[in-house]
Amino acid sequence: RVAPQRLSQPPTDGSGEPNKGTYVSPAKLTAGEYLDKWITAHEIGLKPSTAASYRAIIGRYLKPAIGHERVQSLSPTRLSTLFADLYTRGGKDGKALSPRTVQFARAVLRRAMQDAVLDRIIEVNPTVGTKRPRVNKPKHTTSTGEQLHAYLGTLTSEDRWAPLWTLALASGMRRGELMALRWSDVDLESGLIAVERAVTQIGQELSYSTPKNYERRGVSVDPRTVAALKAWHLVQLSERLAWGAAYRGTEDLIFTWEDGRPVLPDYVTKTFIKSQAGAEVPRLKLHEARHSHATILLRDGVPVHVVSKRLGR
Repeated sequence: RVAPQRLSQPPTDGSGEPNKGTYVSPAKLTAGEYLDKWITAHEIGLKPSTAASYRAIIGRYLKPAIGHERVQSLSPTRLSTLFADLYTRGGKDGKALSPRTVQFARAVLRRAMQDAVLDRIIEVNPTVGTKRPRVNKPKHTTSTGEQLHAYLGTLTSEDRWAPLWTLALASGMRRGELMALRWSDVDLESGLIAVERAVTQIGQELSYSTPKNYERRGVSVDPRTVAALKAWHLVQLSERLAWGAAYRGTEDLIFTWEDGRPVLPDYVTKTFIKSQAGAEVPRLKLHEARHSHATILLRDGVPVHVVSKRLGR
């Protein structure tokens, strides 16, 4: 007779308890190795600027601190210590990092560790329950409508970027949105601008994508701004004709150098500050011009939801 077969025992995790699909076998994978593999696998779904910022956070702050430690050895207590150390002395020359940077590092690591859970490398995300620094939002300088008009009055035709400053103050658009604008996005007759994309600077390279928060929208501008753009269009057309075949503009961008080359956003930020040298108004950063625009609209009684939509928030 053939002895009846015994039913196979359910697999166990080594302790005699049935493995219910939650057991994770020990691994020697270090945090640095996992973070490298993780960003390589996931950056295809990120905007280039976002992927670059993730890589910077991993390379500058996470790998030097915990890159040599095993992923399975990380704990909320260990990571709370990491974030506290970054906050107090994680910057250049041992200086403190801003709370916002530490919070971003925590967010990147949390996302990576959550994927490690899905990959069955660890059972629990060790960043859950860690302490994060409090972010105090900086106060922005804002100008009144009268101050902005006074500043615009100081601009001359010798300032190549006067039309750009005029549009920035009149529209509340982000720097990346302004520098990605094409003439095909602008209806100079109706004074309506279609904000369809934005540009980010990574080193000396430019990357075009949808606006922040994927918020495509239409922005109307006043007659003064329309007139400035019409005059600028004629200037750019004359430059195109003068350069002929040597003209390097291929994107139909509104704001370019004489030969059609795009302007780096970082250069625009620095130049905007310099353009205010002769104006007796509070010095504004380009991003603060956006805040000033919103503040003026709200003071004029424009509903908050309308202002928010105009700014693409």
